[in-house]
Amino acid sequence: AYRMKSVSLIRADIDNLPFKEHVFDKVFAFTLLHDFSTIKMTVQEVLRTSKNESTIVLTGLKKVFSKKRFIEALREEGLKFNIIPTPPSVKDYLALFSTSHKAKNK
Repeated sequence: AYRMKSVSLIRADIDNLPFKEHVFDKVFAFTLLHDFSTIKMTVQEVLRTSKNESTIVLTGLKKVFSKKRFIEALREEGLKFNIIPTPPSVKDYLALFSTSHKAKNK
């Protein structure tokens, strides 16, 4: 088994995280995107707390988003990402990106 040192579990509101800017180099945010109205705030908060060159995985519930709408929602936030293929039994779409791969909004 793999042991991690200095790992803490913190329960918080994703749209108002209790962390300083640019503290995480890896972010795994599972079943995070499930409400169209908060996507912008949620993505901004994840980016705010991520270091430059961070690796980020965001997921969106399949029962809320079509794959096309999930991709559109992330593009609307200026993100360049890869969708990780998942079998039908997985309940989320997975998107992988780095903060160094943010697109410029045009």
